[in-house]
Amino acid sequence: MFLLNQIVYLNVGFCSVLGQEEEIRLLEHSLKKGQVPHSQVFIGKDGYGLLLIAISYALKVVGMSESFGSQEDTINDSIVHPDIHFFFPSSINSKSKSTQEYLPLWHEFIRREGYAGLNDWCEFAGIENKKPVIGVKESDEFIKRLGLKSFYGGWRCVIVWHAETMTSSASNKLLKSIEEPGEKTLFLLLTDNEKKILPTILSRCQKIKFRPLSDNKMTSYIKSLGVEGVRASSIISYAKGNIGLANRLSVNSEFQESLELLFIEWVRLAFAAKKNKAVVLKLNSWSQKLASRNIGFQKSFISFSILFFRSALMTHYKISSGLVVPFSKFDINSFSNFVHGQNILLIISELEGGAYELMRNGNPKMIFNDLSFKLTRLLFKVKK
Repeated sequence: MFLLNQIVYLNVGFCSVLGQEEEIRLLEHSLKKGQVPHSQVFIGKDGYGLLLIAISYALKVVGMSESFGSQEDTINDSIVHPDIHFFFPSSINSKSKSTQEYLPLWHEFIRREGYAGLNDWCEFAGIENKKPVIGVKESDEFIKRLGLKSFYGGWRCVIVWHAETMTSSASNKLLKSIEEPGEKTLFLLLTDNEKKILPTILSRCQKIKFRPLSDNKMTSYIKSLGVEGVRASSIISYAKGNIGLANRLSVNSEFQESLELLFIEWVRLAFAAKKNKAVVLKLNSWSQKLASRNIGFQKSFISFSILFFRSALMTHYKISSGLVVPFSKFDINSFSNFVHGQNILLIISELEGGAYELMRNGNPKMIFNDLSFKLTRLLFKVKK
């Protein structure tokens, strides 16, 4: 598993990633000892800094000696380096762009924001209404590149961003490469859901789990963006240590407000529908409104809903949730009376099931209609 030879440790710092000190020390230690596992999986949200850390680590391994003074310089170095190869989800079919044609977009995307996530990439690349995958065309390109010698005769690194989106064909080809790695070849797989990666691949990788940024560091970071007061508290409570999400919310208050207002409208209609069956038509209209948005927004709505229900549960049991809702007069204390131990797991299970169906290209209107009817029933489930 370990490649012990011929790594020259470069005494330079990782690019300016917030937090993750323990994980970075682990990577630094492996470089100092010359004990770099040839296959590693980084687990965590994009907003924890996985891509930036992977790029900095890869640059060290391939022998870049420059100091990584800024995030921009680090990313630019990785883009131009011929021995660092990126693979990432796209929408590839017989009529769409080839993987290589997405590369300029990918380079521009990671230059803009190293903490951005998969939804951000899909919107940026114009594939927000398609299922992003790393498919057979990408795996063929992957095999082709691994067949070439290192440009500088040293190490080469393959970074697979959102490895959980690999199709079965792509996964099997990657597995074969990991089982029989070329000399001085490093595989870095980045994922926010390791359960979706082929178990035989995971078993051959060293796992490193990254953590959300602490509240204190998030507070300092949000303040550095010029956001203060109630809005800053709201962003911190929603972002949950995810810098990418915090960045998005700080520059786009309408995005956060849209999620909140849609959620509030949803639960109010669910309550009304229990007493007045005619309101079901309004729930249908609400589902259509959400279905008209792109899949990234729909998944964000489900994530926000799960957060809100969990916060309501904590409020119900007199536990501080830290949730701040600055855009509405929604009374979470009254709402929390309907969220308790007898229905919270069922509610979250249904929401997670809806997210799963969205990822499987399910019909959004049918998914949100179904969720609406189930929510109406579950909110009135009697607490025992």
